[in-house]
Formats: sequence, structure tokens, C-alpha cells
Amino acid sequence: MSSKTNINQQPPAQVKSSNFRKLVIFLLAGLSVSLVGIGLYVAYFNSAINEAKIEANLAERNGDWEKALLWATKWTELNPVNADAWLQRANAAKQLSKWEELVRCLEQVPADHEKFFEANALAADTLIGELYNVEDAERILTKLNELFPNKPYVVQRLTYLYSMTQQRTKLSKLLLEAIELQVEPRETYFYLFSLRELFFTNGLLKTTIWEQTTPEFEPLVVSKAIYLARANPTEASNLFGDDQEVPGDVSQLKKLLENRYPHNEELICYLIELGIDDGNVEEVKKLTSRFRSEHHQMSRYWRYQGWLADNEGDLRKSIDFYQSALKIDPLDWSTHLEIGNVYRTAGQLPQAELELEIAIRGKQLSRDLMKLPSIYEASEEQSFALLKYIEDCGATVMAAAYRKRMETLSKNPG
Repeated sequence: MSSKTNINQQPPAQVKSSNFRKLVIFLLAGLSVSLVGIGLYVAYFNSAINEAKIEANLAERNGDWEKALLWATKWTELNPVNADAWLQRANAAKQLSKWEELVRCLEQVPADHEKFFEANALAADTLIGELYNVEDAERILTKLNELFPNKPYVVQRLTYLYSMTQQRTKLSKLLLEAIELQVEPRETYFYLFSLRELFFTNGLLKTTIWEQTTPEFEPLVVSKAIYLARANPTEASNLFGDDQEVPGDVSQLKKLLENRYPHNEELICYLIELGIDDGNVEEVKKLTSRFRSEHHQMSRYWRYQGWLADNEGDLRKSIDFYQSALKIDPLDWSTHLEIGNVYRTAGQLPQAELELEIAIRGKQLSRDLMKLPSIYEASEEQSFALLKYIEDCGATVMAAAYRKRMETLSKNPG
């Protein structure tokens, strides 16, 4: 029997090779189509970005800020990582007084951009001056201070916020670091000297306005309550009417301490000072028990311990506590006064005379400076009196820095 062979039939290996070639051709054709499609999309996308940029620039040049904002917004939506787009959008928002939009745009500028500092500084100023949002302003300024510790502007703005909201520990740390970096503003030494009496006549008004924006910001709530407790009846009545709590009534402070902020250092310290004025040892003991371990870095903590030890008759321990307080804050005239009195009781008269002389001089200088409308109006005589006081308190590094600062100001009074 014979068999017939089909001469058109290909071996299996050749069939597989042919199919593979067809598959490759098909895939390459599909890839080419896809690449063409992607290319067209990229071209369209880039064209849209370019159109938004051109239209935004044109509207800005024509002073059409609504249109500029519209196109700049489209630009940022199409290219959200472009810092120039966010800055242009921010500028349009600024021209239209759209403050929240302005801040939102400025915060989008990346940290490696050359205008990052400028953008965030403007955001902080806007939050303080236009939106009255000191909580977010403090957040931005703190970030800037960490990234740019050599910028006097940041120190000045944080000094303003910390002092107005009675954040003494933060203020002291900020200013001492600024002195070390030689970027301290001229008012630094007055603030460090006046930490104990830190108070502003417009403090109640400012904190009341700010609290409306950030009613849950702890430093603001506490500082406003302290300003109110220290306010005179006329001032409080003008702000709040006759239904407001009576100025000088500390019940609101005690409620805040018990119900909201049981470890807030400014609340505790203010109430302790009242307890010391009344000679209420048990109340002072109870309040000092609220301090946490981190509060042991405050000079006030050790001054209160010194007062308690003195009232318990332990003069040696009282002196040790007061000395610990002076190591942290050597400029506090009240600590010099109290340790001077303990020295005198203990019969250590030379030490007593030295400390009491410093205390009396410091107290008088503090009164004189607090009467000034502005720290910048301090006379040359008062400035030198403060320098002498700092030197006599043993703060040699601070005194040297202040002397250098005064010499710089005398050469460049502006």
C-alpha cells in the first residue's frame, strides 16, 4: 500500500515559528498604536498646561485677577508639583484678598524651592494679620525656625506670639537659642528680663479676637483667661458687656485647670503666685503637685519649692532650691529677693545684702521698663542699667551678647 505526502504541509517547528512572528508583529503594531496614543495625550496634556500658564500670565499682566486665579488654579490642577503655578495662584488670591486661598497655595511650595521661606513667611503673616489664626501661624513659624534657625524674622514673629499668649517657657528657649546663634532681635534682653511680669495692655483684646478663630488652642484659651483675671472692670465691660465674669475673679482659671488643662504650666503658676501672695502653703503644695517632670526645667518650679521649704523652716533646702532656680533664670529679681531674705534669716548677712541689692535694683528697673509705651523707647541709661543688672546676676554670656548688640545698634541705629 502506498501513501501520499502533502507537499504544502509544514513541519510543526516551522508552524510555531510563523505563529510567533505573527504574534510579535501584532504586538508591535499594538504598541505603536499605544505609543502614538500616549504621545498624543502627552502633547495634549502639555498643551493644556502651557495654555493655562500663558492665560494666567496674560490675565496677571492685564490686572484681571479673577481670570488670573481661574487659570492659575487650572494650572495647579494640571501640574500640582509646579511651585511657580502655586505662587502665581497665591499672588492672584492675595490681590483678591482671598486669604485662606492664599495660605493654602503658599503652603504647597516645596521645601527645596528658592521661595519656600518667603512663601511660608507670608503665610504666617497672613494667618496672624488677616485670619487671626495664631495656632497655624505658630505651626508654620516653628517649622521655619527648625529649617532656618538663623532668620531674625522668625524669632521676632514667634517672640510676638509666645509673649502675647504667655508661653514663657517657649519664649525663653527661643530667645536663648537666638542669642547663641547671634540672631536675637533687639528686644530679646528686655523680654528675658521681664518674663515674670510678661503682660500687655492690649492682651485681652488680641486674645479675644484670636480665640474666635481657634477656640480650642490651649495657649490662647489660657492666656485670655489670665488677661481677663487681671483686667480692670472698664476694659472687660467694653469688650464683653456686663454679663461677663468679673475681672479679677479666678474662678474661670480654676475651672480650666480642673476640667480642661490640669497640667498647664501658666495656669498652675498664676494660681500659685496668688497662693504665695496669700501665704496659703497648703494651696501652693496642692498646685505644685500638678507639675510634670518636664516642668522641672522651669526656674519657677524651683522658686516655688524654695518658698515651700522656707515656710517649712528648712532654710538649707530653701537656699538650694532658690539657687537651682537662679541657674535656670538668673535675671528673676523675685528669686534674688526671696533667697536674700532666707540668707538673712539664716544669718548669712553678706550673701543676703548682695542678693537683696540686686533684687531691689531689678524690681525698680522692671517697673520703669514696664511703664514704657514700647521697649524701643528705652533710654540709653535704661539700656545700660539692664546690661549692668545682667552682669551682676552672673549671666556673663548673655551680658557679652547684649553689650555686642548695643554696640551694633549704636553704629546702626536704624
